[in-house]
Amino acid sequence: MAVDVDQAVVGHAELLAGTSPAVTGLPNGGFEIAFQANTTSLWTVGSDNHGAWNLGMMPGSSPTITALGASYEVAFEANTTSLWTVGADNHGDWGLGMLSGTSPAIVSLANGGYEVAFQANTTSLWTIGTDPHGAWNLGMRTGTNPAISR
Repeated sequence: MAVDVDQAVVGHAELLAGTSPAVTGLPNGGFEIAFQANTTSLWTVGSDNHGAWNLGMMPGSSPTITALGASYEVAFEANTTSLWTVGADNHGDWGLGMLSGTSPAIVSLANGGYEVAFQANTTSLWTIGTDPHGAWNLGMRTGTNPAISR
């Protein structure tokens, strides 16, 4: 019997309107997708197929995901406007405020760590992770999202 992969993997939740999913390839050839469900909860599906994390996201924001070792790490704006990361490292709440409705970016590093870029609630660019730089004191246009690459 053939199985519709899209329906089997994401059939339990719908993407929240106005948000975007993120996908990453995994070293074993698999993949993982992170998205904000219509319940505003963070979900991951794919090779791990975790499903609902039961962690509230800020409506209008989108998560980001990167492969981390044999697993993955997800960064997102919580419904408290705080930056969170979960997955292989599972840091949780960083206690750093994001501008409401913006989305972070995450990248894995060659040394096995990761770095997250985001717009702080001060509208300044911040990076945090393996290199805990923090504030760059560079203003961002309100409501925009950074990108990061290695």
